[in-house]
Amino acid sequence: MNKAELIAKIAEDAGLTKTQANAAVDSFTTAVQKNIYSQSLVYIDFRGYF
Repeated sequence: MNKAELIAKIAEDAGLTKTQANAAVDSFTTAVQKNIYSQSLVYIDFRGYF
């Protein structure tokens, strides 16, 4: 699944526009990146650490 497919799926499932879903995905990836760059672990609800 690429980013465009992920955005489309989130938009469909959450009842959002693709613009809103894109903003949510960007916000999420930015938060994860900031934690990784600061050498913090990121735990995603029983999916594991990244």
